[in-house]
Amino acid sequence: MRYDRSEQEKLDRIMCKPGYTWNKTLKRCLAYGSVVANEPVLREKKKKKPQIAPQKPEIAPDNSNSADAAVNAEVSKRTSA
Repeated sequence: MRYDRSEQEKLDRIMCKPGYTWNKTLKRCLAYGSVVANEPVLREKKKKKPQIAPQKPEIAPDNSNSADAAVNAEVSKRTSA
């Protein structure tokens, strides 16, 4: 047993493979840095395509029964007279 090593170094050597350190809170070996060992990599979210509102078909008004047709007929009578 070596007395020149810290408790953390002893745990790292016993519990983990080289390049990893033992984390007491998580009770697992972690790689040096911010990446956790054996943690799946999260996929990037897919970008949604912009949604286009469906176009409404234009419906031609029925001229024989519409109020606009009657108004237009009256206007044409008054302008021609």
